[in-house]
Amino acid sequence: MSFAELGCMLENKIMFTSGIIRISVLGFIWSVLSATPAFSAAPVKAPAPAVAAAPSDWAVKDAAIRFVMDLTVKPSHQSAGYFVAIPNGGSLPGPNPEPVVFDKAGNRLGSAVLWNCPDTELGVVFQSPASGDSVAIYVRGAKQLNLWTPASGITPSAIICERHGTTAREAAHQLGELGAVGSKVRFLNQSRSPAKLDRGSTSMAFQEWRSGGSAMYMLAYVNVKEPGPTWVAPVIRSGQMDIVIDGQPVEKKEKNKKRGGTGGNVNLSAGLHRVEMYGYNPAPGGATGPMMLSWRTPKTTVEELGGLRASDIKYPGTPQCETRLIDDDEVVKSGECALLDIQSIDGGPVAFYTSTADSVFWFTGENGQIGMNFKAWTKSNPKDTSYSWGFDNLPGALAKGAEVNWLLPGGDYSWVTLTAESGGKKAKFFSSVYSYYDGESSMENAQTRKAFRLACYNMLTACPDKVDPIAKWDESMWNNFFRV
Repeated sequence: MSFAELGCMLENKIMFTSGIIRISVLGFIWSVLSATPAFSAAPVKAPAPAVAAAPSDWAVKDAAIRFVMDLTVKPSHQSAGYFVAIPNGGSLPGPNPEPVVFDKAGNRLGSAVLWNCPDTELGVVFQSPASGDSVAIYVRGAKQLNLWTPASGITPSAIICERHGTTAREAAHQLGELGAVGSKVRFLNQSRSPAKLDRGSTSMAFQEWRSGGSAMYMLAYVNVKEPGPTWVAPVIRSGQMDIVIDGQPVEKKEKNKKRGGTGGNVNLSAGLHRVEMYGYNPAPGGATGPMMLSWRTPKTTVEELGGLRASDIKYPGTPQCETRLIDDDEVVKSGECALLDIQSIDGGPVAFYTSTADSVFWFTGENGQIGMNFKAWTKSNPKDTSYSWGFDNLPGALAKGAEVNWLLPGGDYSWVTLTAESGGKKAKFFSSVYSYYDGESSMENAQTRKAFRLACYNMLTACPDKVDPIAKWDESMWNNFFRV
């Protein structure tokens, strides 16, 4: 008998006709979970939040919300400014959110939007302040997005935008148009996460983050220290790359079969130049990346190209490679921020959460489940703020508390909604969460088993009487339940 069959048998156990006693699978599950010491106490208790922020210093009267950011990493160049992905999740003012940034001294800083995903985040770039270690980003509603342009004077770099689920060239170029994007798009500052190749590394690189294919775009600036005719070429393992420099497409041609042998000539002056990279793969099922950008400047040495080729291989007596990777110090780097606080103009609660995968339950031939931990943002919310959670994989359930453990389908997107309430005021944050875990889990590990039981406990207690928490349990879920 399989675990699934056993579950069905338990569900249909003897029920007294008087209706007084019923032995059901729900009772069985509850007895298993409640007998576990880890669940005999109350659920995880959230830390007490701080007192609500007073709005007396509110600089933008028509902005409903502000984000206080710690400037954690300075930009390599003053013009590179800072890049930050602000939580959106439907909580920002509309029809389009407009960021207004002030430094610690109260000076307004130039800012603009790169991408806006109402379901996840708002990508913002802003000028470097003359001094201070933090900024306040107010967000108000506007008719149109204030999109970044090269004329803004800000040189964001190296910012990557990836759309999951397609490898089409058109999708990559749409990302380069900036503006509104869908829920399967993510963006981040990659300038300090270089990819490695042989002895070199560069942050001017693509590699799809999730299985299932991606189209990608990068906005970057390079600092040309060796001006003159420059051969620019992609180095690609899988897929294709379009290159645009200072708004002009690089027409690629094959010079030879060496690494970096297919590219184009560009005459570059000294200083900063805008480079846009578009990664895609027209081959069905093909991966996009890894791929990198390389060049051969007027002063590139033979040693930088790998030395000379031996006489018994193709192209004898010439450099091993046609190009070298763009060095890390040649790539302009925007500064980085960390979220310090979120505040509302009326002192009411704000809704935002972080999600972390902590375990995986995925056996051969079965549907995978990912153990997820969700934490609500509580700082500066009123002390009496209540938090409730909705998950689309269990409709009708409502989990309570500032921290919740849950199981989500592995390798898929799920909608998770957080509602924060206090004093008759309510805030809501909803986001599309992609559940994956690249670590290792073992059923022999007590913490792994505990994580599964805690998630099950939360999912059961979140269901009102009218909702059957196990209605959608498949054989894989039953197998995991009995394994732990």
